[in-house]
Amino acid sequence: MRGGRRLVRARRALVVLLVVPVLAACAGLPESGPVVEADADSQAADAEAFDLTALPPVSGASPVEIVRGFLDAMTASPLRVDVARQYLAATAAQEWAPETTTITYADKLPPQQESSLRVSVRLAEAELLDRAGAWRGRLPAPRQTLRFDLTVENGEYRIVNPPNALVVPDAWFAQRFQQASLYFFDPSGSVLVPEPVYVPRGDQRATSLISGLLAGPGSALADVVSTAIPAGLSQGLSVPVSADGVADLSLAGPAVPPNQSTVDRMLAQLVWTLRQDPRIKALQLTIGDQVVRDASGATAFPVAESGRYVPAGIGGPGDLYGLARGRLVLLPGGQPEPRPTSGPFGAGRAGLRDVAVDLDGVRAAGVGVAGDRVLVAGVGRPIDVTGGGDGATPPGAADPGDEVVPVLTGGTDLLAPVWDAMGRVWVVDRTAAGAVVWCIVPDPSGVPRRVRRVEVPGVTAAEVVRFLVSPDGTRFVAVVRGEDSDRIRAGRVEVDQRGRIASVTPTVEIDTGRATLRRIVDVAWHSATTIAVLAPVVPAEVVEVHTVSVDGAPAGIDSLAATVSRPLTGLAGGVALGQPTWGLTRTGSVDLATSRELSFGVLVTAVAYRGG
Repeated sequence: MRGGRRLVRARRALVVLLVVPVLAACAGLPESGPVVEADADSQAADAEAFDLTALPPVSGASPVEIVRGFLDAMTASPLRVDVARQYLAATAAQEWAPETTTITYADKLPPQQESSLRVSVRLAEAELLDRAGAWRGRLPAPRQTLRFDLTVENGEYRIVNPPNALVVPDAWFAQRFQQASLYFFDPSGSVLVPEPVYVPRGDQRATSLISGLLAGPGSALADVVSTAIPAGLSQGLSVPVSADGVADLSLAGPAVPPNQSTVDRMLAQLVWTLRQDPRIKALQLTIGDQVVRDASGATAFPVAESGRYVPAGIGGPGDLYGLARGRLVLLPGGQPEPRPTSGPFGAGRAGLRDVAVDLDGVRAAGVGVAGDRVLVAGVGRPIDVTGGGDGATPPGAADPGDEVVPVLTGGTDLLAPVWDAMGRVWVVDRTAAGAVVWCIVPDPSGVPRRVRRVEVPGVTAAEVVRFLVSPDGTRFVAVVRGEDSDRIRAGRVEVDQRGRIASVTPTVEIDTGRATLRRIVDVAWHSATTIAVLAPVVPAEVVEVHTVSVDGAPAGIDSLAATVSRPLTGLAGGVALGQPTWGLTRTGSVDLATSRELSFGVLVTAVAYRGG
């Protein structure tokens, strides 16, 4: 999947002149904090796309001119394809479906006439997006060459076999499309799952989002996500939004589902998807001639209200947890003063080297100092006490009746655990034979006790240095060490009809966008669909943190790019909007977006948001 960053080549070119003065201005900054911070995607997003007029075919145009004109006409802005259709033969014009896929390319060679009625065009670094706008990676080499057959109609050359795709330069695409997410459910129908897509900027955004949502997740994700939206629904030409921000969505097709639970899930998908359009404040929905109501009877649904269904990890507090002097501590809201917790891990020395707190803040899973076992215990409550004279965090009184439960023993070198929304604990054991992935599933009491080995193609038996599981439990990401460089691999977690983990799809390599990157120190979630990557620039002196999209596509406008002139030991990041991504030092942290620094005053390790 190398080359996945080509979609933003033009965006980076646009901001070179802006970044250079920043670099020069940073030369005198102190070495204790970030010395460079640049967000190319955000700056490019602010640049307005200029209008482009599509020109129709001229009389007497040659086959090469017809093909060139057809490709040029697809770059009309605002987006339109009616002029491009004029370059096609009558039958082809009726059947052409450019909405099926999108092909972007970094460059193209001039059209070559192979015969009297055939013209070919060789694309460079062409990539594919599906009907919904989901990025599907580099086109295979044979498909990088487009071959056009022509005929003569009314004395003029016309194309008879246009590709069912919008074929545009990535510079054009980057200015006119942006990343967003379509929200589906996990197979149990309890957790919303974002699927990243590209949609047009401006007034077409809502219509494109709904079109992708109605198309469903597709067969490839059938065991990963589901949808509550009935099949067979279709929308009109647009989703009108009133002056006061109410989107009036009218769908044709089957009647409103009689089950209120299904209606509520369907509304959750629509609301969370449409809330990404800043124009929209509320949604009104009609299916056929029937107005849709929620359980309270309301017909207008504010998109700012989360309702019953919230994507995993989005609604929790911005608290960090970690280990100080071997005890579990809370760093509330990213504040510098560690507070001990009253559970067994906070009130006593449990002998832990890593710890992770579940998404509800109720239980913690810890790895023993020898790296051979996983223990689970209640988090307890934060103890409101001040530090002792030596700066240590004092223990509190243990909650009565709480116990430490060994849930996995006999490990070799266990990495830090991760929780998902289903209460499962994921761990990776680094054995002499390579990585072994374990998932510890909760029993009826809610305590994870049932241990299952999970095969992760491309990760199992490899040398793994760090791993992540998305809070919704649908994505598995690992940093795999290679002889010359580290690689990030990602796969999807599939479940069976009973909600049990069935398998993880073959992992694919995620392009880091950095050709010179050799080693990766840490990875963390930066948003629900992007990952922050920490890598050394100058060992033990300068590090870089940047984001990559979890599907391998270029990161969107919430991307991060920062260079820090001090060594960082790791990252702490989460999926909640506005939640800082922290670069960790031995005794503090730095907000990588604002350069704000915190000093814990004591050595704190294993720092992470809820989930781990």
